[in-house]
Amino acid sequence: MDSFLSILSELAEFSELTDNLKANISPLGVTGVSDSVRAHLIFCACKKLNKGALVVAHNESAASEIYEDLRFFAGDTNTALFRG
Repeated sequence: MDSFLSILSELAEFSELTDNLKANISPLGVTGVSDSVRAHLIFCACKKLNKGALVVAHNESAASEIYEDLRFFAGDTNTALFRG
């Protein structure tokens, strides 16, 4: 999965995002990211920073979609879906 990280690591915007996360700058916003790229971005930021993430979705359908996408990158043991 390091190849997924290397793709984003070449982008200045990704470096800026991870630098701001390291510096605990908040709030941070990311716009213009398609649904299919969202999980890739989250996974790579977590991997680069060696940290986890809590992702909150606006409804159960969106939560299930991002969960499945994150499972593709992170695997079954590193992802969980909590229903409220």
